[in-house]
Amino acid sequence: MSNRSLQDLEKSFPFREEFRDHSGCTREFEISLHTVHGEVFGIVANEVSQVEGYRFDVGLDVCSMAAIGSALGKLRRKIRDALVTRNLQRDSQGKKVFARDQLYGRVSSDGLVVDGELLRFEEFKDLLKVHEGFEIWLKIGES
Repeated sequence: MSNRSLQDLEKSFPFREEFRDHSGCTREFEISLHTVHGEVFGIVANEVSQVEGYRFDVGLDVCSMAAIGSALGKLRRKIRDALVTRNLQRDSQGKKVFARDQLYGRVSSDGLVVDGELLRFEEFKDLLKVHEGFEIWLKIGES
């Protein structure tokens, strides 16, 4: 593959795409190449409408048109899978509660970003109080 065609592909970034979440709301993402010192390492999607919103990325082993295209497909699937899954919901009093027995999110300096919204550490602690005595598993990994 020529460097010219790869450069042309790189010029198409960043761009924006919209996806629907579990509640039918449209969420807009800016999709860009993750570069370090001019080298492409992956593709990143950041939610545009929120400061601490959804963020997704897919790494690249090799920088080629085929690899970028494949990574873009994986990124879109990752976004769709996450957006259709509701981790938290509100009870009859309007308080956040677990929608199921597991939680997926991203660690932030102020708490956890769950369902595209910031769940402050104090709120998370309150959620866990209801489950006192239960077991918990915590898995931290790269996105």
